Amino acid sequence: MVGSGIRVKGLDETLAKLNKEVNNIKRRCRSGMVAGGFIIKRHAQKNCPVDTSNLKASAFVVFDKGKVLQAVHEIQVPNFKSERTIKGSRGRDRRGRYVAGSVRTQKVDTQKLTAEHQRKIGQAEGAAFATGLVFVGFTAEYALFVHEDQEASHNVGGAKFLERAITENFSEIIAAIRMEAAA
Repeated sequence: MVGSGIRVKGLDETLAKLNKEVNNIKRRCRSGMVAGGFIIKRHAQKNCPVDTSNLKASAFVVFDKGKVLQAVHEIQVPNFKSERTIKGSRGRDRRGRYVAGSVRTQKVDTQKLTAEHQRKIGQAEGAAFATGLVFVGFTAEYALFVHEDQEASHNVGGAKFLERAITENFSEIIAAIRMEAAA
């Protein structure tokens, strides 16, 4: 009925209230996703194989920097270790006797690790800002290899540490999102 001169009173005010509530729901859901991201990070770090702890220290959670989430947003610069111990493989000598592997220490360039960590965090922040999504991951250059190597044996943790953090804690993650969305 275009041009009929009929106008519904209060419609603009009602739509404004509706839009405000929709935005509040989006904000609460996003806060829940951030809480879920920190749950995933915590459990992934527990499941993560540990040699020097540099992989574990490279874990991160990033999300958009909206006004609502700014107080929660924190990027920690990890305390990377400056040395790592490399153990040689065990085997047998020329006479067939069993011998333990050699042990040596290797220096680690912590400045390079920190710079690479911050570069990757910046990339994830850009993607989070552009999409509104929450990103959880590890910045260590070997993280993907360790995550996918199901043949390796580790004293602490194991392969698929990030994937397991999600699948084994799915209920806790969903509960965190629901709790924030209901607030």
